[in-house]
Amino acid sequence: MGPSPIPAANRLSHDPIRLKCNVAFSAAWSIRSLPTPRSADRDPVPDLPPSIRLYAMNSPAAPVTEDEFDVLVIGSGPGGEGATMQATKGGMSVGIVERFARIGGACTHSGTIPSKALRFAIFQVTEAARNRLFREAGIRPRFSFGDLRRSAESVIGQQAEVRKTHYDRNDVPIFQGQARFIDLHTVEVEHESGGKKRVHGKHIVIATGARPYRPADVDFSHPRIFDSDTILKLEETPHSITIYGAGIIGCEYASMFRNLGCKVNLVNTRAKLLEFLDDEIIDALGYHLREQGVLIRHNEEYEQIRTVDDGVVLTLKSGKQLKTDICCGRTAEQGTPLGWGWRTLVCRPTSGAISPSTRTFRRRSLISTRWGT
Repeated sequence: MGPSPIPAANRLSHDPIRLKCNVAFSAAWSIRSLPTPRSADRDPVPDLPPSIRLYAMNSPAAPVTEDEFDVLVIGSGPGGEGATMQATKGGMSVGIVERFARIGGACTHSGTIPSKALRFAIFQVTEAARNRLFREAGIRPRFSFGDLRRSAESVIGQQAEVRKTHYDRNDVPIFQGQARFIDLHTVEVEHESGGKKRVHGKHIVIATGARPYRPADVDFSHPRIFDSDTILKLEETPHSITIYGAGIIGCEYASMFRNLGCKVNLVNTRAKLLEFLDDEIIDALGYHLREQGVLIRHNEEYEQIRTVDDGVVLTLKSGKQLKTDICCGRTAEQGTPLGWGWRTLVCRPTSGAISPSTRTFRRRSLISTRWGT
């Protein structure tokens, strides 16, 4: 005699659920449904929104307390948010750990949202500067890069608040702090003030995102050398800039700085811009960038970057030297450092996978051994 059928009301909680987070550099274990703990076990402070509980660890003298969830997500970027909402809608108890004080990850605070808000602000200034009525009236809007960047901060704050309401509405607590694995199912979250909290997850989703790749021989601490994250902290508009790496972000910043009146050198390590696109789109993109005045250099790789009193000199392997006010490097990404207790799990981090002792999951990686690959 076969097993008794599952009632329709409970069928969802018995079906396997696989988290599909199609976001670069996020990784997830497949999740199978498990009995959901009682609400009293997983929400000891029901009168407050779950995200308020992140302040419970702020005291250095606070004892190490523990919570348990069906799914524990590390990282609140697009991958972590998608995994959290998918598991929550499947009837599982979910907790999320975020290292920074505000949720949203790099996408919200240093990547997609800030750059798009900045691009829109530059577009508005450009449109006003090209308006014939303004020119005839002698009105020429002038804003520094820092002014335009600050105008985008309201958008960032709004996006962070919207994402926070998603977690509150779905009863997902947020634990702020640095995650460190204690064992395969236990993570210790350490707040910057010193407070610690241990959180158990029957299944763990690692969605820690990525950061720009930084070659060891380039001093990114110098005030004239930037990557795609730190360029958003630039205060003054430079007269000239060299952008090393002509990917999506490199082309985007080349267009933005050119519209601000900067002289732009765009160094491409490949034969074409954005080779994954159709040739017609590549040709149109190159045409418009050149028409704006962007100088594109294909098939070039850097040999050395040195700073001088009044700028940065980028020496290419072809022998060319490009001197500009600042230099921004954007060629590849690497996963966020995975240095939290992996030895406890007998794990072997590699560029393409992390293999725990009992399970294996894959992660996409663009870690390159040299700048420009």
